[in-house]
Amino acid sequence: MATLLAVVIVFGALGTGLLLAASRPDLPWVLAARSGLAPVATAVRAAREPVITRLGRAPGAGYAYVLGIGAVMLVMWPLGVLARGSQALDDRVLTWFEGHADGPLTDWMDVLTQIGNRPVTKPVTLIAIVVLFLVRRRRRWVVPVVFLLMFVTEFAFQNLLEHAVHRADPPTSGGNFPSGGCARVILTYGLIVFFLLRERRREGRQAVFAWYSVVAAAGVLEAFSRTYLLKHWVTDTVAGLVFGLLLLVTAMSMVNVLDGAGRLLGREEPIPVPEPAGSLSQQS
Repeated sequence: MATLLAVVIVFGALGTGLLLAASRPDLPWVLAARSGLAPVATAVRAAREPVITRLGRAPGAGYAYVLGIGAVMLVMWPLGVLARGSQALDDRVLTWFEGHADGPLTDWMDVLTQIGNRPVTKPVTLIAIVVLFLVRRRRRWVVPVVFLLMFVTEFAFQNLLEHAVHRADPPTSGGNFPSGGCARVILTYGLIVFFLLRERRREGRQAVFAWYSVVAAAGVLEAFSRTYLLKHWVTDTVAGLVFGLLLLVTAMSMVNVLDGAGRLLGREEPIPVPEPAGSLSQQS
C-alpha cells in the first residue's frame, strides 16, 4: 500500500504537470487571470519601474527582498500556529506510516530524500553558480549574489520560524517546522530552472510549464519521503513547500529588478526596419 501510494503521488504530480504542459500550456495563465492574480502581477510590474527609477536597480532589489521576506513571515508564522493546532492529523499520518513501512521502499526513500539535504544542495548550488555564471553574457554577478543570499536566507529564517512557532518535534526524529529539505528543493532547483529559462531567447510556455512541473514533482517527492521516513510531521513538509515557494518568488522578484526582461542577456532583439513608402506590403 505504501509503495503504491508513493508511486501515485510522485508520478501523478509529475505526469499531470507534463501532460498539461503538452495539452494546455496556457492553463496557469488562464487560471491566474480568472483568479484575479494577473491584474495583481500587472500592477506589481507597473509599480516596479518607478521604484527602479527612483532607487536604482540594486536598492530596488533590496526593497523587493525586504518585501518578500516580510510576506514570508506574514504567511509562515500563522501557518505554523495552524500546524500546531492540527496535531491530531499529524499523529494519525505518522501512525499510519509507522504501520505500513516497507523495506525496499524505505531504502529508496533514504536515497531520494537526500536531494533536499544541505550536503547535496551546497555542491549543487556551487556548480549551478559556476555554470550559470559562464552561460550569462553580462550582469554575471547577479547569479552568485542571489543564490548565496537565498541560501543563507533559507537557513536563517528556517531557524527563526522554528523558534517562533516552537512546535514539538516528532517522537521519531528531530524534524522541525518548516521542513528545510522541502524548502531547499523548491528554492534551489526552482532557481536553477528560472535562470536557465531566462537565458533562452524564446521562453515557450510548454517549456516553462514542463520544467516547473519537474521541480514541483521533486518537491512532492521530498515531502513524501520525509513524511514516510518519519522525519517530519506531514504539516511540516507542506509548510516547507510553501516556505520554499515564497523564497523562490522573492528571489525571482530580485532578479527581475536587477536584470530586466527575461531574455538572453547580451543579445539585442532585432530592430524592425521601416519599409519604404509605396512598398507592396503597404499597398495591400
